[in-house]
Amino acid sequence: FKAKTIPPTQFVVADFLGSPSLGPYKVYSKIEDYFFTHHLRRTPVVFEIYELVEGPKIHTKYLFEIAR
Repeated sequence: FKAKTIPPTQFVVADFLGSPSLGPYKVYSKIEDYFFTHHLRRTPVVFEIYELVEGPKIHTKYLFEIAR
């Protein structure tokens, strides 16, 4: 087990409720459009946080790091 401190940074956050295997297909293209529209650049860093909810669906929170 390793721990690492991440310096403060900004992220664009996206939420998806459904199958984790479908999330990247639905979320990543919309995020690319968002970055382009808002004249932002992103790093390759993406955090995916999974949270189980009632039933077969999973809530996934995607954090896309904004380049400085």
